[in-house]
Amino acid sequence: MGSFDIGEYVYFFFRETAVEYINCGKAVYSRVARVCKKDTGGKNMFSQNWVTYLKARLNCSISGEFPFYFNEIQSVYQIPSDKTKFYATFTTSTNGLVGSAVCSFDINEIQATFKGKFKEQASSNSAWLPVLNAKVPDPRPGTCVDDTASLPDTVINFIRSHPLMDKPVNHEHNNPVFYKRDLVFTKLAVDK
Repeated sequence: MGSFDIGEYVYFFFRETAVEYINCGKAVYSRVARVCKKDTGGKNMFSQNWVTYLKARLNCSISGEFPFYFNEIQSVYQIPSDKTKFYATFTTSTNGLVGSAVCSFDINEIQATFKGKFKEQASSNSAWLPVLNAKVPDPRPGTCVDDTASLPDTVINFIRSHPLMDKPVNHEHNNPVFYKRDLVFTKLAVDK
């Protein structure tokens, strides 16, 4: 959907089948991922793979006791003069109630999610849970370093099996900027 160069990282916005939901059926979730600009891969068999890649769910929903989620990102836009805000269009899956929403996200909320806990599944039949801090190696996976090929195997192996963050990135205002039933928004541009 889009990629943006901010600080030490490149951020990617996309949608994919949700691995953390697979035991309950098939669902598509929207994601934001980031990778260090200096990531040249790991060593040996990981030399062609990013070793700082992390991803998190994007939450675009109508709040309430039972939130209504717009899970499928369609486009993302960043005002050229404001690197702190992202605006994105989302739709529902087309299997039921059709609708679209525009949600806004702050880069500080995105960064806070990437500083939070990682998510893991102990076995293929167990629930996805937060990783205990004691199990996270040092340096913290996803942190930018000068030479990614020098990262210890413990960090590379951890990030390969734990690329998903536990908490989602919440949208601003706890509700969409705009939403509408029976329409599918596909593109977005923002002007101030």
